[in-house]
Amino acid sequence: MSHFTEVKTEIKDKESLKKALTKLGIEFQHSDQGLAVRGFYGDSIKAEFCLTAKGNYDIGLKLNEDGCYELIADWSSLAHLGIDQETYVNQLKQKYAHVQLIDKLNDQGFQVEEETLSEDGSIQLTVSQWR
Repeated sequence: MSHFTEVKTEIKDKESLKKALTKLGIEFQHSDQGLAVRGFYGDSIKAEFCLTAKGNYDIGLKLNEDGCYELIADWSSLAHLGIDQETYVNQLKQKYAHVQLIDKLNDQGFQVEEETLSEDGSIQLTVSQWR
């Protein structure tokens, strides 16, 4: 029997989420009506996003009552396949924040001149704006 666990996030914008998933190279499907997210022994749960993981397992994103997406998966089974919950969630949250920041900078007329990834995983941006 699967044990699906939900991980709360501050991810709210569907389009920024789609961009972040694409930039991370994560294959996904989306349906507002819900998609089956697979867990152990073929158990499943419904979520708006279904992210392809490994084997017969998926990771879902479902909108909660606060308007934020929660990641939902059989994390213990995914751990056996080499997918660490904390690392996965942090990478998605970081890429989502990055996408949102770039979009806001572009909306305000800024252009990204340089982007540097540090050893600690942080991203440094150099931006400019012509006036």
